[in-house]
Amino acid sequence: MMFRAVARARPGASVSHSPTKSEARYDGRQFIGRVVIASTLAIAAALVPQAGPDRFIIAVVLGLIVVPAHFLIRSLAGVPNPTGPLEVLAVAAASTCSLVEPIVWTPALLFQALAIAASISYQRTKWIAINVGVALSTMSAVALTRDVEGALPQLIVFAVFVPVLASGSRRMQAGERRASSRVRAAVEGLPILVWEADPTTGLPLSMIGRLDHLDRTRSELVANGFAAFVHPHDRHLHWTENGLRDSIGPPYRFVRPDGEFVWLRDHVSEDVTDRGRIVRGVSLDVTATRAQEIDLTRQREIVERMAATTLVLETVPGDQHRIVHAVDPIHLGVQQAAGRTFSEVFPDLAADEQVAAALRGAAGVERVGPLRLLDATERFVELEVFPISDGATAVLISDVTERELAARTIRRQAYFDDLTGLPNRVTFMELLEKRTVAGVPTAVLLIDLNRFKEVNDTLGHLSGDAFLRALGARLGDLATERGCTVARLGGDEFAFVTAFEDGQHVASLAQQVLDVCREPVEILGSAVASGASIGVAVMPIDADTPEAILRCADLAMYRAKSSRRGVWWYEPSLDRGTDDIESLGRLGAALRNGEFEMFFQPIVDLADGQVVGAEALARWRHPVRGVLAPESFLDLLSVAGLSGALTSIAIDQAVAAASRVAGRFTVSINLSAHDLRNTELASEFRAALARHGVAPRQVLVEITEEHLLDPTGVVATTLHELADLGLRIAVDDFGTGYSSLTHLRSLPLGHLKIDREFVSGVIDEEHDAVIVRAVTDLAHNLGLSVTAEGVESAEVAAELARLGCNFAQGYLWGRPIPLDEFLASGMVGVRTIDVR
Repeated sequence: MMFRAVARARPGASVSHSPTKSEARYDGRQFIGRVVIASTLAIAAALVPQAGPDRFIIAVVLGLIVVPAHFLIRSLAGVPNPTGPLEVLAVAAASTCSLVEPIVWTPALLFQALAIAASISYQRTKWIAINVGVALSTMSAVALTRDVEGALPQLIVFAVFVPVLASGSRRMQAGERRASSRVRAAVEGLPILVWEADPTTGLPLSMIGRLDHLDRTRSELVANGFAAFVHPHDRHLHWTENGLRDSIGPPYRFVRPDGEFVWLRDHVSEDVTDRGRIVRGVSLDVTATRAQEIDLTRQREIVERMAATTLVLETVPGDQHRIVHAVDPIHLGVQQAAGRTFSEVFPDLAADEQVAAALRGAAGVERVGPLRLLDATERFVELEVFPISDGATAVLISDVTERELAARTIRRQAYFDDLTGLPNRVTFMELLEKRTVAGVPTAVLLIDLNRFKEVNDTLGHLSGDAFLRALGARLGDLATERGCTVARLGGDEFAFVTAFEDGQHVASLAQQVLDVCREPVEILGSAVASGASIGVAVMPIDADTPEAILRCADLAMYRAKSSRRGVWWYEPSLDRGTDDIESLGRLGAALRNGEFEMFFQPIVDLADGQVVGAEALARWRHPVRGVLAPESFLDLLSVAGLSGALTSIAIDQAVAAASRVAGRFTVSINLSAHDLRNTELASEFRAALARHGVAPRQVLVEITEEHLLDPTGVVATTLHELADLGLRIAVDDFGTGYSSLTHLRSLPLGHLKIDREFVSGVIDEEHDAVIVRAVTDLAHNLGLSVTAEGVESAEVAAELARLGCNFAQGYLWGRPIPLDEFLASGMVGVRTIDVR
């Protein structure tokens, strides 16, 4: 709506509008009325004989002179609608005509009465009185000066008739004004504007109503127009921009001087009047309702963005709950569910007893769930049910699928091992607790993998994880087959829990576990097997609590590992093994105090029985426990990360021992895969050889067969560096691992050492003799020497010599002893043999 105000509005005042001279419009009805009256008078004057013999002249004067002159004067003045001064001019013109020609005195008086009567409805009282006075005075003067016959009665009738007519018209106008004032007062009491406007320009023709809420002055509205204060972003919503409509238009913002907005809404319609086409409209202040609409819209948007479907339910006959409103931002498919019952839309939820109870008697906020939706989505939801006004019930359905799945994942992680999927230590201990309470005799098999650390060090931790997954799957299958439970306690440690029937039943299970662990696993193109050590404890025979029985099984497992026996049953004497905990705490001090010492076991030439070398074996002179074998501390050193320090001690003492033996003498040193992955190992050997003045060929490096498995190539590189330095390389415990025979060609090896497992049965077990013969022949064909370990009798030594072994070591010739005792024993002869 575009208005141009025409009256200065006081705050709280209404604005009414009458056209100015430049804005005046032609009043067609008034023109036609006057023409009809004047024409009737002219015709009557011509036809009525009583008008006298000059009645035709009177008719001509009225029809062709007085009336046209009257309207010609108005048109020339530019004011088509009569005004007070023009009415006076018309009355004076009629009196002048009667003065010129007395014959038209009577028609002139009638014309004056006509003009005054016609102006009563719109002229002010002052101008009506002036016109009446001018008419009476001028026409009386003409009647007296020109001696007009019958003038007096006519003047009396005029003087009485016109005032009476004016009085009646004024009373009617006063009533109309009072009615208009009431309407205006009613309009002014409301935040509305009622207006008429030109449909072409949009400029106002009239306007009533309040302007105080717009806080704009008349000068601003006149200078800028109404549209200048409509917000630029809303002008396309205005009727002048968006076209006319016969309904309520969209709300738009009217900008006040303080920058605040007043929201207006227009209802416009177009009409055709005698003045042409106009637009009528009402502008309503909807600021308050607009704020409510915005609040409702914002609330709806917030609800629609909540992670919950909102339902409003009403109770209907049959104890059913009908959905009357639904907002579904989480897409449960209920957006169009209004009119349907809750049980139709969510049959699985309605069937839940807790949900049904909450719907029947919700007195406060009741939470139910999580519940699983039995639909295609298979989501988990949680419900909040609470009463609202008018006896309705609100239901908020939240999607808690992610939370529930995360909780299940957390619960699974709490009770199951991530890597293998087997039960973890928590589940294992809970199972033991249940069996303890139930009094069920139970056997626990604690399993620790052998050489698994070397698998990690050699192939990397990812390969180690793959190995554990494969082994865990096999153990799980075995547990299912035997009807027991297996768990991964951590690292490379597993445990079986089985009902204890008898020792044979448990022993057969332990043997199956060993077989499974010995079966190789394909990792990065290599067959890897670690073997296992198993400790067995029985509850309640060995202990009667979960913690105690696990400790017993752990002690037994440790003894199985140290003795190189696959399975060991718990016995009370194993409790002394708890000293390992104390030992772990003093390893650092032991290294600093020089408590680690190399003992030497002789190596003899089977051809003549001469001692040609010795294997350096680490011992710990514990200040309390005495001399400890490697099985008591090697794992502890590895756990403490100090195995490298012991290797340095072994290298230095072994090379120093070689320097104290007369002639050529070979000292063997055992190295692990961890040692061979040390890129500084060759430099450490070089420094020790130089420090003690020993030739490199007097040092023999032993590496177990499993340590050769190294796809990274680091171990092979280190072995070549040691060989280039002049050191000799031997494969220890050959035949117990799964290395490829290609390593015997590709690596700089000079010796093979046959494991005691095959040596001890070379006389009694035909298969062991065949293996020893095959390994010896293979080594000799490859140009390698062979040493047999674990020889404890002369018969075995003789058989080994017959099978072709070059060298041997074992208790037959002596146990490992300190270097000083070794040198003082006389075992070292003058003659030395090159053990190439």
